Amino acid sequence: MTTPQTPQKFYRLPEVAEHLGGLNIETVRRMCNTGELRAVKAGNGPTSPWLVRGDWIDEWAERNTYNPAV
Repeated sequence: MTTPQTPQKFYRLPEVAEHLGGLNIETVRRMCNTGELRAVKAGNGPTSPWLVRGDWIDEWAERNTYNPAV
């Protein structure tokens, strides 16, 4: 039997940019386009917004935070 997971909240790019320390929204968009930041498109059109799950933001931040102990 599988354990149900807690649903994750999805964030739009302005919220993601703010969460990542005030990055420029276009920088976050490029990160989504290149796959550097995991994201999904909400629709098929060119103007469809990118959506990023909260845990994906945390994963990116963990991979990209300087740790002098390492």
